[in-house]
Amino acid sequence: TAQRVLKTYMKYLVPAVSQLWDRQGRTRQIWRYYWETIEACVDAETVMKQLRNAGFDQVGSVVECGIFCAYHARRPI
Repeated sequence: TAQRVLKTYMKYLVPAVSQLWDRQGRTRQIWRYYWETIEACVDAETVMKQLRNAGFDQVGSVVECGIFCAYHARRPI
């Protein structure tokens, strides 16, 4: 799946390649942190529920490339 490819890229490939120019490992560490942050994100339904609870309507989301989720909502007038 697309998420598995992204995980491999962000958690393993980029950190490994980054060692070529960052001998102290800071770049590797931040890229691993990026992926851990993505894995810890709440699911889309929770985000949309919170938007509704905050008073927004027409709440929805669009998934791009099977990976990225963009949320949209309208604030009532």
